[in-house]
Amino acid sequence: MKPKINLLLYVGLLAIFCQTAFAQQINEKSPVDHSYQPLKLKMSEDGSKYVRFLFWGQMWASYNENNPGTLGIDGQPSSHTPDIGIRRARVLALAQVSPRFLIVSHFGINNQTFVNGGVPAGGATGNPGALPIAVNPETGQGTFNTLSAKKPQLFFHDIYTEFKITDWLYSGMGLHYWNGISRFTSHSTLNFMAIDAPIFNWPTIELTDQFARQLGFFAKGQLGKVDFRLALNKPFAVGAGGRYDAVTNRPIAANVVNDHWSTQGYVSYQFLEKENNKLPYFVGTYLGEKKVFNIGGGWYRHAGATSSRNAAEEVKSHDQKLFGIDAFLDIPLSSSSKTALTSYV
Repeated sequence: MKPKINLLLYVGLLAIFCQTAFAQQINEKSPVDHSYQPLKLKMSEDGSKYVRFLFWGQMWASYNENNPGTLGIDGQPSSHTPDIGIRRARVLALAQVSPRFLIVSHFGINNQTFVNGGVPAGGATGNPGALPIAVNPETGQGTFNTLSAKKPQLFFHDIYTEFKITDWLYSGMGLHYWNGISRFTSHSTLNFMAIDAPIFNWPTIELTDQFARQLGFFAKGQLGKVDFRLALNKPFAVGAGGRYDAVTNRPIAANVVNDHWSTQGYVSYQFLEKENNKLPYFVGTYLGEKKVFNIGGGWYRHAGATSSRNAAEEVKSHDQKLFGIDAFLDIPLSSSSKTALTSYV
C-alpha cells in the first residue's frame, strides 16, 4: 500500500512541475506585442499598393477657478467651472493605388462640448439653436446665439490627389495642408510639442481657408538635405472689406471678396536625420526616436486680400504678405524612456 502512495505522490509532483514549466515556456515564447502597428490593407503582394487608416480622438477635461463675478451658463454666479469635450475626432485614409499615385482623405470634427460645437437646431431638447444664421459682412463668418452643442458637422480637412514625378518631386491638387510660412503652419495634431497649438500659427484660419486648408495645386519633395513645399491656391471668398473708424480716426482693414490666387511655400535644410514628408504634417517631437535639427523659411502672399476705407469713404486694397524663419531641434535623451530635448524658435 505504501509503495502505491509514494508512486501517486511522485506522479502528482511530476504533473505540477510539468504544468509550471509548460506555462512558463508559453509565457516566454508568446509575449503579447502591444507596440503600435500601422493599420494597413495590402492591395498587392509586394505591398506597393495599399490603403492605410489612422484614427485619433483627443478628449479634454478641465476644471477652472473663475474670477469673482463670473456667471455660469445658467446666468448664476459661478466660482468654478468643470468641463469635458471632444477636442479632435479624426479619420485619415491614404490610398497608394499605384507606386506613383496617392489619394488622401482626412475628415472629422473639432471642439464639441456640452454647450457648443454643434449645429443650429441640433436637437429637439436642450439648446436647439437660433435660425436664421447671420453672416458678419466684414469677416464672412456666421454669427448666431444659443448654437446647439449636438450633432457637430463632419467635414473634410484634407482631400487631395498626388502624383510622383521623380524620386524627389511630387505634385498634387485638392483641399490640402501643404502650407508655407513656417513649420508650425503645417503642424501635426497627433504629436504636439506642448498641450496644443497656439492657433495663431494658422494666420488665415477660418477666414480665407477651411480649417487651415485651401483649394489649390502643390509641389513637394526632398532634394538631398533640402525639404520643400510650394503651393498655388484659390483662397475662399469671404468678407465685405474694411471701414473707417471715426472714434480712433483711422482705417480698419478686413477681408474682402476677390478673385486672386495665393502663393505660399516653405523650405528647410535638414542638418541631421531626414524627416518623412509622405504627409504634410510636421511632427512636434519624436520623443527620442529621431535626431533632428532643421532651419527653414517660408511665405504666404494673397493679392488684394483685404481693403479699408478712409474718412472720405474711398476704398484702398491691401495685399496680405506673411513671412517666417524658424529652427527646430529634437535631440534624443533616451529612446527606451521616450525622452528628448526639443526646441522651436
